[in-house]
Amino acid sequence: MTPRRPGSPTTDAPAPRSHAHPRRRETPYEQAASFIEFFIWLLMLKTFFVPLFIIPTGSMAETLRGAHGGHTCPNCGRNYEVGFDRAPGRPAQDPDLVQCPNCRFQEIYGSIRDRLQPTAGDRIIVHGWNFECAPLLGASFGPRRWDVVVFKNPNEPEGTDNNYIKRLIGLPGDTLEIIDGDIWVNDRIARKPHHTQETLWWDYYDHDLRPRAAGANGYFPHWAADADAAGWQSLDSSAPHFDGLAQNRGQIRFLTQKGGRVPVCEINDVYGYNWHSRERATSRISDVRLSCEVQFEQGDGFVELATTKAADRFLARVHADGRVVLAREPRTDPPGTETIIGEARVDPTRPLHVALAVVDWSVAVEIDQQALIGPTSIDLSAEDARRGSTQRAPLEITIAAQHVRADFRHLLIERDVYYTNARFYSGQPGHATQGNPLTLGPAEYFVMGDNSPESLDARLWDVHGPHLPGRYRPGTVPADQLIGRAFFVYWPGFLPIWSGPIGNRWISGPNILLNLADVRWIH
Repeated sequence: MTPRRPGSPTTDAPAPRSHAHPRRRETPYEQAASFIEFFIWLLMLKTFFVPLFIIPTGSMAETLRGAHGGHTCPNCGRNYEVGFDRAPGRPAQDPDLVQCPNCRFQEIYGSIRDRLQPTAGDRIIVHGWNFECAPLLGASFGPRRWDVVVFKNPNEPEGTDNNYIKRLIGLPGDTLEIIDGDIWVNDRIARKPHHTQETLWWDYYDHDLRPRAAGANGYFPHWAADADAAGWQSLDSSAPHFDGLAQNRGQIRFLTQKGGRVPVCEINDVYGYNWHSRERATSRISDVRLSCEVQFEQGDGFVELATTKAADRFLARVHADGRVVLAREPRTDPPGTETIIGEARVDPTRPLHVALAVVDWSVAVEIDQQALIGPTSIDLSAEDARRGSTQRAPLEITIAAQHVRADFRHLLIERDVYYTNARFYSGQPGHATQGNPLTLGPAEYFVMGDNSPESLDARLWDVHGPHLPGRYRPGTVPADQLIGRAFFVYWPGFLPIWSGPIGNRWISGPNILLNLADVRWIH
């Protein structure tokens, strides 16, 4: 993704005259002091902040959006953004199809073109001081793993205004390898910090937005009760209910196909943002967060959220007396011995937003968006992760209850970013991909886009511009090519002044309104 500088600056209108007491004219000494002070502020602004940039492409979506348009799925009601190819130096390209990320309902772009009026990409502020001052202030002020950074395009000569923006993945001295969508550094899993992980959790299926019909290839996300489950009611509504004071364990599970002899539950790296002119194989993901709001009404039992990872099943069990348990059990038939990972207590008389997160080979229970138990590491070697990436057991996501009467609301499944193992056109594996690790030198960095399937990033760089010396290694960013850290979206595209049907046509006004709801920090 190559951020561009915004257009020419506007000129401030002259300030209106005041009718209050006239101001005393400054002396020449005071005027000189004011000029020096103004010059110092300009120098600080130039030193510490890079001029503003516009994001033109979607290689960092959904964290940052390039040229895009908003759309509402007619099948489930999900609002999502559709990306448009507006990369500098290339002809504009529009999608052939759009696909809802919640239910995979597809529409021909031409039939909804009037509703998808493209708007400019996010406008961002880039912070340069941590790179400039790192030698003086210490390593903690320099580039950090998982920062979103702007840097000079390695493929273009010095002096061009075509910079790139990606997420910083590798630091000098790291040996990097992408294993099953995760980042491994020196044969150890690299876990994302909390704020970054919150940015990279993307909604996969929201039960408040249930589809009316199946999407592409029969995809139909829904919750269904096991054959022997009793007590579950209203699964086709936004508020399932369990009425089982006298019932033993009753379980529902998330499925992505209707019917069939074998239950199917697949989480894939689909992006509503990507334009679907090209077909590609999606990757199966097991790093998910399952959450819902639980309100106990009666009983002395529990509710339980569960998901699987490799050979284990992880359980977040909330008891009606307020005890919360995080447990792990082997995926055997019958299930293996349960191991308690951690325990805590909550107030069970109020609605509880419960979440079970399994990500980057760690597990945690969250209550009301705060970590209550964990994150706890799941011990695994890099070799085990490589082997597991080719011997993956089917994913299971379930909710169970026993001896309680309880309401459930806002059932949501989120998925983590999945970094794909890209290959060059020659068929050779990309840099730092599984089985082809990359060791960075003392002044080299490695970057990737959050929209991994659509990002032309360090995995795939095999040439460089004349401004870089012959010793430059493709797939790296030299330290002197880093510009700074992107930290704030100050103008997230534009909204139309009006949009709606007139007769048989959909009419939109010009996109000139600031989308204040999406002004945000960048993590």
